[in-house]
Amino acid sequence: REQVPYELVKSGTAFRSQEVFDLLNALTVAVDSSDKVAWLGFLRSAIAGLSDNALMLLARHGDIRDFFLGRTPLPESLNPQDMAAATRAVEFVRDAAGKERRRRAPLSLIDWMIDRSGYQAILRGLPQSDARLRSVDTLRGLATQYNTHRPDPHIAFLEAACRMVERRERETGADAPAHDRVKLMTIHQAKGLEFPVVILPDLLRSDPVRHSDFIVVREDDGPSLAARVKVSGAAEKFPTTRWTLARER
Repeated sequence: REQVPYELVKSGTAFRSQEVFDLLNALTVAVDSSDKVAWLGFLRSAIAGLSDNALMLLARHGDIRDFFLGRTPLPESLNPQDMAAATRAVEFVRDAAGKERRRRAPLSLIDWMIDRSGYQAILRGLPQSDARLRSVDTLRGLATQYNTHRPDPHIAFLEAACRMVERRERETGADAPAHDRVKLMTIHQAKGLEFPVVILPDLLRSDPVRHSDFIVVREDDGPSLAARVKVSGAAEKFPTTRWTLARER
């Protein structure tokens, strides 16, 4: 509301989120059709939308990949909903592994997959949709670094993303270059780091936070924060000089 720039420091959760797995599996299928695990992950994801019963039925008829690479026709025993999803998946894989991969860099191909499958709309309909969409943006941010990578930017990007998943690297953090913004993190995440100013809100708090305890001060060099503080063992909160001046304005 006050337009104060901030950055939420996460602890590597984005690269182990389901939505990132879904997109990496879809990209892997387009780049390396031999990866059976990626195929199963892609087909069960919201991008393809096949049910477990459909996958079991297809497995009984042969190699599941053959149905989606145009080698074997889809069995008519699939129920109408799974048949429609499987047909869309066939077209998706054909285009992704063909013309779209050849003419698109990793970021562009991911965006094409999201748009083609309506994946963003699907995520918006799920709980914690904002966090899910941020995870997708984190993956997209990594993809921008491999748009011109040679000899194959898609393989280079997939290898980098897999390393991030396996090592649970932090996708953003206080050790990244400063961008003149407030960093929000837990005490554990801040361990070993140094900042010129540190705010620990609500320590020893037993009553609900009152907005009057914090005042945003607008100055020529940008907004800043004034606060009342509570000292251990004291029954009342003590106003800082900045807080007192802000209240008098």
